[in-house]
Amino acid sequence: MKTNKIIAGVVACSVICGGIPYVKDIMDNIGIIADAETIELKSTQLEYKELTDYIKITGLCNISSDETDVKIPATIDGKKVSELENNYNFSTSIDRDFYIKKLTLSDTLKKIHSQVFYYPYNGCFSLQEINIPKNVEFIGDSAFEGCQKLHTVEFAEEGANIEIGAGVFERCTSLSSITIPDRVRSMGGASFYGCTALENVKLSSNMTSLPDSSNGYGFFQDCTSLKNIEIPEQVSEITANTFSGCKSIETIKIGASLGTIENLPLNLATMKEISVSEGNLDYSSECGVLFNKDKTELIKYPYGSDEHSYTVPDTVTTIGNCAFQDAANLEEIIIPENVEKIGTAAFKNCKRLKRIVIKNPECDIDDTSDTFCLDGNTLIIGYQGSTAESYVLEYSTANHFMDITSPEATATTTTTTPVVTEEFEFGDINKDHFINASDSSILLAYYAYKSSGHSDVSLEEYLLLMENENIN
Repeated sequence: MKTNKIIAGVVACSVICGGIPYVKDIMDNIGIIADAETIELKSTQLEYKELTDYIKITGLCNISSDETDVKIPATIDGKKVSELENNYNFSTSIDRDFYIKKLTLSDTLKKIHSQVFYYPYNGCFSLQEINIPKNVEFIGDSAFEGCQKLHTVEFAEEGANIEIGAGVFERCTSLSSITIPDRVRSMGGASFYGCTALENVKLSSNMTSLPDSSNGYGFFQDCTSLKNIEIPEQVSEITANTFSGCKSIETIKIGASLGTIENLPLNLATMKEISVSEGNLDYSSECGVLFNKDKTELIKYPYGSDEHSYTVPDTVTTIGNCAFQDAANLEEIIIPENVEKIGTAAFKNCKRLKRIVIKNPECDIDDTSDTFCLDGNTLIIGYQGSTAESYVLEYSTANHFMDITSPEATATTTTTTPVVTEEFEFGDINKDHFINASDSSILLAYYAYKSSGHSDVSLEEYLLLMENENIN
C-alpha cells in the first residue's frame, strides 16, 4: 500500500512536470520497484548447459524491458537448476542484462560462481534485489561486485553452510544494510570494500576472520557510512586495512577471541559506545567505556559519547595514555582515590572539560603539558600540596586549581549530573527568574557580610555559602 501511494505521487508529479514518459526514469532513479507479478523465465530466455543430472545457467537472453521482476526456474526439462555461471563469450551472459531489477533464485540452486553478476567497472546496472536460497553452499569471488543499485540481499536464514569468496559485494554502493546468517562459514577478502552506503551489518557468528583481499584492500575498507559493527566471537585478528576509511562508526562490539585492539577504529570522533563480549580474556567494558579484563586500567573513553560527566570506577588504578583524548562533550571527570597513575595525553584536547577532580593526593600524573587541557575556566580540584596542585603550578597558573576541601569544591564534586546553565536577568540575585525585594535583601546582606571582615568573598561565593548554610 505504501509503495502504491509513493508511485501515485510520482506519477502525479510527472504529469504536472512534463508527462507520463518521465515516470519510468524517475522511479528508476529513486529505486522504486512497482508492485508486479514475478515472471518465471522460459527456457528460451536462458543460456544453459545440460549436464548429467543438473542444469547450469550461463546467461539470459530475450529479456524485454518490462520484465523487471523475474525468477530463475527450478527445473528445465525435468533437471534441477543447480548452478549459475558467467559466460564471458556471449553478450547474453547473466551480468549483461540491464533490465532486471529483482531476481528470485529457486531453492534448487547450490552454487553461484565467480563474477556472475559482475560487469567490469559498472556491474549489473539495474539489479536492486536478490535472494540467496537455502541450498546455496558456494558464492564465488566478486559475484555481485559493482552492482551499484543493489540495495537488498536476503539470505535464507536456515539451510546449507555457505563459503563466500573475495569481493562478493565490493562497490555495491546502494547497499545500506545486510544480515549474513550463521550458516555462512567464511567470507573472502574485501567483501564489503567500497560499500559507501552501508550503515549496519550483522555478520555470521561462525566466521573466524575478516580478511584483506590479495591486493591489500580491507574487509570494510572505505565503508564511509558504516555506523554499527559487531566483531564475531571467533575472529582473532583485525588488520590495519579492515576498517580503513570507515569514518562514521558509532558503536563497536569486540568479540571473545580478539586479543589486540591495535587496529580497531576506536579514535573516531563519532564513536559513542565500545562494548566487549564477556568471554574476552583481555578486555572488558562498562557503560560504553573500554577497560582491561579486571577493570584496573581504563583504556579508552569513546570520544563521541553524549555524556557530560563521568566518574571513573573504583576498580581503576591506571588511566591509560590518550584514554580521554579529544572527548568532545565531557565537562566533568571525577577520578577516585584508587587511581594511582594518569598516562600521557590522557585528557589532551578535551576542550569542554571544566572540572577535573583528583582524589588521590599522590597520584602519578604524567609530567607533560598535554596530559590535561588547562584552557579557559578549567579547574583541577585536589588537595593542597598534592601532585595535582604541583601539575597546575608547573603547566598553568594557580587560578586553575581549587582545594578539594573548600565549600566550593564540595558543591561541584558531590554529583556527576551534568551542570545545566540557565540564563537569568541582571539583578536576579537569587536566580528565581524574578527581580524583587528578595534580591535587594540578599544584596544588602552580602555587603554587610563583606564589611564584617570578609572583603575577599565574591557574591557568587557568598550565595554558595548561604546555600550550604556556612555563614556565621
